[in-house]
Amino acid sequence: MALSVADYTGVNTDGNVDHSPAPLYKQNNKPNQTNTKQTTTADAIRFYQENFGVIRSFVAEEMNSWIKDVGNPLVLHAMKRALEQNKATWSYVKAILRAWDKKGITTIKQADADSRAFRNRQKRRPYHENGTREAVVPDWFIERKHKQAQMRKAKPPKPKPDPAAEAKEREEFDKLLAEFRGGRK
Repeated sequence: MALSVADYTGVNTDGNVDHSPAPLYKQNNKPNQTNTKQTTTADAIRFYQENFGVIRSFVAEEMNSWIKDVGNPLVLHAMKRALEQNKATWSYVKAILRAWDKKGITTIKQADADSRAFRNRQKRRPYHENGTREAVVPDWFIERKHKQAQMRKAKPPKPKPDPAAEAKEREEFDKLLAEFRGGRK
């Protein structure tokens, strides 16, 4: 028996919200079912409502689609990952699920292994003493900087100006300026 969005969201067909816990439980549970480890779609909906907030029908439909594609345990695991990162949004959960889908991850065990591998890659990156990552600088860039430094050293320093010559230039400049101003008046 397929469940409708109303079964997940608690919104009745007349538009009123049902605040009882009844919509949170899957309606077609068999009473003699003894496997308690198996999670249901209602578990994901309940988890979302308890940790993310009120679930909208659009999100419930998307969640149901992801559950059909990858399974309820993986969707729940993605929601837990989002909460661990303080990103309590459905869009962040979808991004996690898309990334896992691209990598072919279909189980929680694979997702955890991928996370461990990522952390190990991050640890192997070189850091400076001050905690910042060391940038990879190409050889050609280092050589260019070295050549520029050599060119700066090779240039003769500018001679210090002669104070007498400066005074003479200043006098000439003042004369020219006086002539220019005098001619316009």
